[in-house]
Order: sequence, then structure tokens, then C-alpha cells
Amino acid sequence: MRKGKLLYLDYFGSKQELVQHLITQQDNQCYLCMEPFTKGDPPTVDHIYPLSRGGTWAIDNLALAHRVCNQDKDSRVLQCVLQWSVSGQARNVRTV
Repeated sequence: MRKGKLLYLDYFGSKQELVQHLITQQDNQCYLCMEPFTKGDPPTVDHIYPLSRGGTWAIDNLALAHRVCNQDKDSRVLQCVLQWSVSGQARNVRTV
């Protein structure tokens, strides 16, 4: 394990394990629109602070969103988002 930020592969064996964890933590809801995921509208992994703006694959920078919500957000950074931690605690996070 690396020192510093915990990257998702340091904790989960695969991206699918990460998605299953986030589905549970987010109560099967998109963090952007708060609507549930369905088979016809499954989750995608979103970087809360986009990679293009210096974000990372750290667990605390990842959340699930519908594909359309993720695309609408694009590389913008939200002023405040609900972030789910590995421990299952929800917390508000201010971003730039």
C-alpha cells in the first residue's frame, strides 16, 4: 500500500468491487441527481475532482453517477458534493 491517499486498487481487487461498494454506500443512487440506478441506466464511476484538473483515483475522489449525469458534469468541479468514504460515512466536501 502506498503512503498518502488510498487509491481504490489498494483497497479493492477490481473496479467491479469498487462499484459494488459505492452502490451500497450511496444507497444505489446517483450522487448528482439522487435517482436510483437501474439495469437500463447503470452507474459509472465519476471523479468528483476531475482527472483533467488534477484529481486522482483516490477512493475519496470517486462516486457513482448515471452516464448522462456524469457527461453533463463533464470536467466541472461542483461547489459542494456529498462524498462517501470507505467507512460508510457521508460527508459534505467543498471543492474549488
